[in-house]
Amino acid sequence: MGSSKVNCTGVMKKYESMIGKALWTDDNLSGCIPEGRYDGYVWMSDKEYPKVLSGEPFVVANGAGSFVLEALLIDRENARSVHVRHVNRYLVVVYELKEAKKKGIRYEMLDFVPHRITGKREVHFLRTWTEEEDPMCDGMKVWMPGEIIFIGFDRIHPMPEDFFLFDPWTKPPDNKHSS
Repeated sequence: MGSSKVNCTGVMKKYESMIGKALWTDDNLSGCIPEGRYDGYVWMSDKEYPKVLSGEPFVVANGAGSFVLEALLIDRENARSVHVRHVNRYLVVVYELKEAKKKGIRYEMLDFVPHRITGKREVHFLRTWTEEEDPMCDGMKVWMPGEIIFIGFDRIHPMPEDFFLFDPWTKPPDNKHSS
């Protein structure tokens, strides 16, 4: 089982969300990505198309002047999603999806058509929803959209079967899952 502990150098700023831990780091991803076997893709700055991973460890072989432009990864065994973006520095977000169930977070499936990912017809994400008091609704609790998390190219999702799938537009939540 892969460890979620990271030993990232050059960390400049960190923040935590309900189920994600993010950090800004310099141009070195070494130690920033938890060990695991990932599905997803890694798009290098000097490549026209991203490299698709299928059950592989995340390894970066930076060439002269190249860097990871974007990576979306899912480790199904550990129910962990990792997002990497390069915007003058790396922004790395690690989502521990098992935490969503513990914290009463609901989600819905989102499907998109990929751009330049050969051999893949769809890219799947989870959008999280949390119940929060809204001062604009006289303090009543409302469902607020949250993070959008990559879960792979297949409809197989990394959550336990009893995890509550919430479609806020068609089904009201039942109270047995409320926190």
